[in-house]
Amino acid sequence: MAIATAWGIATGMARGMAMADPLAELRPLHLPPEITWWPPAPGWWLLALLLVLLIVWARIVVRRGRPRREALRILRAIEQQDLAAPALAQQVNLLLRRYAMACYPHCMAGALTGQAWLEFLNRHSAGRDFCSSAASALTGAAFAAHAQIDTDELFALARYWIRHNHHGKSAQRCAGDREDKGQSKGQAQEPAQAVLGTAR
Repeated sequence: MAIATAWGIATGMARGMAMADPLAELRPLHLPPEITWWPPAPGWWLLALLLVLLIVWARIVVRRGRPRREALRILRAIEQQDLAAPALAQQVNLLLRRYAMACYPHCMAGALTGQAWLEFLNRHSAGRDFCSSAASALTGAAFAAHAQIDTDELFALARYWIRHNHHGKSAQRCAGDREDKGQSKGQAQEPAQAVLGTAR
């Protein structure tokens, strides 16, 4: 009798403890798997694609502007030379011809002379006038030993023309130079870098 009573008391205490702690019957927690770096989230793929496109665009811009930077460097070197105005004008004229051949490889600009050469520069000068007295030195008529040439204006015109014409973009604007092509058939074509890198 005493044993039965003790068993009943123990069972009742166990049930009371179980009822007092309802969480004791819950199953243990299952943690989610650890987050790994691969595969990346879609946002990282988009960022990588944008970065690649930016690098490609930057390389295209730098490569396209290389002939222009080289021409401006040569122009600065000419400007620093201690030469007479006719000699400076002749070197500027040669540089413009070389750069025009690089920018307009299908226009045969290198073979133009006299007024046709000035008209070509005017068509692609973005508003600057190449019919001034300083620009007339480019035609060869002012290469005399005692010619009066405004070299400051001449260098300003040349610098402006180089900055507003560059290889790649200008190829689509050769339609207006068909008459120039007729005057210069048979002239050999040269790549942009080769034209600027070869002395005339």
